[in-house]
Amino acid sequence: MPIDAQLDVLNDPPRAAESRFELAARRRVDEWLAAGRIAATRDDLRIAADFLGRFGLVLEPLPGGDVRLRSPQGRSATMSRAAALVEALRCLAGRPRDAAG
Repeated sequence: MPIDAQLDVLNDPPRAAESRFELAARRRVDEWLAAGRIAATRDDLRIAADFLGRFGLVLEPLPGGDVRLRSPQGRSATMSRAAALVEALRCLAGRPRDAAG
């Protein structure tokens, strides 16, 4: 069932992007979907770490290519670089989760 919706961007403009991660997210997701996998570049991680910092989350690189995501409460989780990018996307969507789950 279609929904009748009108967007008035002149009187109710969308929120401005505040970080490089926000600007790059759609393009990167499109690339990942086209490739069939998430490819986490060093630059992707750098801008994701900056973005996650706005939520008090710290992204720490670990030997072997994984990263540790640490919350302000001191909880942490070790994950792949791709998983860290997905966590940043969750924060962008307004659903930040505690680093350990």
